[in-house]
Amino acid sequence: MAKEIGIVKIATGTVTAIAADGSKRILQVGDRVYPTDLLTTADGSTVMIQLANGSFIDMGGNDSMQLAAALQEQGEPAQITQNPTPAGPSAEDIQAALLAGADPTTIAEATAAGGAPAAGGAPGAGNEGHVPVIVEYLNPVAPVTNGFDTTGPNVAFPPIVPEVLILNPEQAAATSGNQPPIAGNDSVTGLTPGSSVTINVLGNDNDPDGTLNPASVQIVGSNGPGQPLVVPGQGIWTVDTTTGSITFTPTPGFTGNPTLITYTVEDDLGLESNPAEVSIVYVPTVTVSDVIVDESDASLPPAETGALRINGQAPTSVVLSASGATWDAATQTLTASDGSYQVVVNNDSYTFTLLNALTHINTGAPESPAIGFTFSATLTDQDGRVANTTFSANVFDDAPFVKNSNGNLQDAAGQTLTGLIDYDLGFDGFGSAGGVNLTNNNGALTSRADGISYLIVDSNGDQLQELYAFVDNGALTTTFADLSADRMVFSLLPTVNGAVDGAYKLELHDVLDLPAAPSTTLDFGSAALAFGAGKVAVGNSLLVEGSNLFIDSANNDVGVGDRFLDASEVITYRFGTVGGFDITSPQLVNSVQLNEADVGSALDVFSWTAYRGLTQVDTGTVVFSTPAGGGLTDPIDVVGGYDRLEIQVNFGKLAVGGLQYTSVAPQNLQLQFGFSATDGDGDSTRVGSFTVDTGALLNTGISSVLPDLQHPDSVIH
Repeated sequence: MAKEIGIVKIATGTVTAIAADGSKRILQVGDRVYPTDLLTTADGSTVMIQLANGSFIDMGGNDSMQLAAALQEQGEPAQITQNPTPAGPSAEDIQAALLAGADPTTIAEATAAGGAPAAGGAPGAGNEGHVPVIVEYLNPVAPVTNGFDTTGPNVAFPPIVPEVLILNPEQAAATSGNQPPIAGNDSVTGLTPGSSVTINVLGNDNDPDGTLNPASVQIVGSNGPGQPLVVPGQGIWTVDTTTGSITFTPTPGFTGNPTLITYTVEDDLGLESNPAEVSIVYVPTVTVSDVIVDESDASLPPAETGALRINGQAPTSVVLSASGATWDAATQTLTASDGSYQVVVNNDSYTFTLLNALTHINTGAPESPAIGFTFSATLTDQDGRVANTTFSANVFDDAPFVKNSNGNLQDAAGQTLTGLIDYDLGFDGFGSAGGVNLTNNNGALTSRADGISYLIVDSNGDQLQELYAFVDNGALTTTFADLSADRMVFSLLPTVNGAVDGAYKLELHDVLDLPAAPSTTLDFGSAALAFGAGKVAVGNSLLVEGSNLFIDSANNDVGVGDRFLDASEVITYRFGTVGGFDITSPQLVNSVQLNEADVGSALDVFSWTAYRGLTQVDTGTVVFSTPAGGGLTDPIDVVGGYDRLEIQVNFGKLAVGGLQYTSVAPQNLQLQFGFSATDGDGDSTRVGSFTVDTGALLNTGISSVLPDLQHPDSVIH
């Protein structure tokens, strides 16, 4: 540090000392000053400084002074002796010059003692000599009050202007007739990192008694006025010499705040201002994007990634926060306190992952609104600047989705059918109340003539119900354990226990009793009868054949020779599709019963022969006592059925007005079930149902696919 050169003895108002490094301090009595200080005084202020040699320097208001320069120009205090060395022209020479028209102020140089030799400083001047005088003022002047009469006897001269002795001419010129410009600090904030900026630095500068010179603006540290200043790693500062504006252009990739600079400006007379600072503050630019997470998407668990950048780059540090969540700086993870979600920061992005089902409103129709989460983020860039922002994650809830179908199942032990219920509970899964519930819609069924009981239970607690159909062989079955003693007939079970996305399987463990075939009644009186040679067509499903057939239209009987069938007479009934008085497509029937009228015969006996095609399959005899008003004979049953039945009367008299039979076509039994699917947050499909036809000749498989069942939330966004 420079050595002090003086102490402040008097200070009024505001007196400022500006050091060589640009720092400022307000002077008070007792403060030290240094050669490198620039002193400035405000309006109405004064200062007096005692120098180390005992002399004083003082300043008035609105003034400035560089101490080192002032001391150089002032030097040691001047002394005037009693007998100075003669110098300069004599009085006679001066008078001669004046008579010749010379400027009296240029005839002789002023001396440090305050006068030209002609003014009385020459040796032998007698009582016009002076004692030594010490001058201790910054800018003292002394009028010349002694000398010689410059008025000639015949020529008039202008009045002589008194000379002024200036001990420090440069400082006097700067402070007496002109004041320095005042430069103010400049600062620009809120800029986009990496962008150039131009600052009108002269906008807040002024010159008290003149104008500023834009071309004189000089950045401290540059090579001169108007010259640029390059700051390695940051950028370049340039000066517009027309406007005086200063522009900062950052180096590509530099996004921080540049080191502040200082500048000076001169007025139109060349007097320089105080140094003023220029600072630039960039505001970090944050890039962040929200995410939409759809639980119905195929990806599990649902997750989406969003941008999280500062100044286009990955932040050096990130802190996330949200209500009901905890931030782990070590893993860069924000986790919900209830474990429902997690946000993980990775370089310049974040990933929101849904971990568990979320409670929400509108669990029925219409579709539930999005469930929103808002997060706060504090980002730090490469230059240590911090920026705050927010982002959000909107979660669209999903709901159960079920595909179901109808099917066929052969009535045989060991047959299975999978895919009748194909469910997906989605991301929400089971939760506390989700799962699949079953409903038994079957009536009374039998297996090997034994009645069937049902049990719907969740035996393993996986929230997927099971249905068991069984013949109860012991005590009343109310639990899954009770089934061990029973005969299982069929079951409807999930293919995989506890599966969120799975299917159900129907398995037949023992045969079901199929329903009896329906009967068909043909009334010869109401049927359309057509007569041919020895043939009578009854509708399009029965052909009656015999010798000398007779149709009694009054009683609607078909007989041989008359309306009756007497002993030894024969008649044949053929079953199938009738065409051209022939059977084009035979039909197997069984349990044929003749509808016999009461014609007074006490007892009727006839024999029968059954054929299947050309093959005789069975024979027998029927003994029948016709009740009053008529009735049906006993059924004629043959295993596997028959398509032709021949009747021969053995005893009595028959009057046949129609017959009844059953088809031997395979008979089926339809099983009926219902179900519902509910996910972990309470969304449910509507109740669905499906059927399974069971028969001896059916092929096991899906017969038809039903429309999908889903909640409105199942729509993918």
